[in-house]
Amino acid sequence: MSRHLFDLTGRVALVTGGSKGLGKAMAWGFAEAGADVVISSRHEDELDSTAAEIRSGTGVRVRHFVADMTRREDVRRLANWALAEMGHVDILVNNAGSNTPQPIDEILDEDWDRLVELNLNSCMALTRSMVGPMKERR
Repeated sequence: MSRHLFDLTGRVALVTGGSKGLGKAMAWGFAEAGADVVISSRHEDELDSTAAEIRSGTGVRVRHFVADMTRREDVRRLANWALAEMGHVDILVNNAGSNTPQPIDEILDEDWDRLVELNLNSCMALTRSMVGPMKERR
């Protein structure tokens, strides 16, 4: 990424599902553009290694938080912690998600409910928690 085109110095990005795959790539991109980064996922070992990798490769502040986005309390704790730890959040990427492809007549209600909580409800809950402070900073 060309830093002179996308300078995010002084900004903070929060990326859920940020320890691997697309989330990790987005966190790297924000960090390469100068943003400090918060990544979250359910797996502390993956978060530790990804945070260390991004930090050593870019020199920006990188923090991580273990959160299960299917649990509303974890979503609230992530939002509160990120704001307290980083001072503000400017960029929010709701990347955490999953899918368990199967025939529709075999999907259990509890599996469906978990997917909806993770893929939809957590995005709304986290965005709702972050939007006030983000609007204040414009």
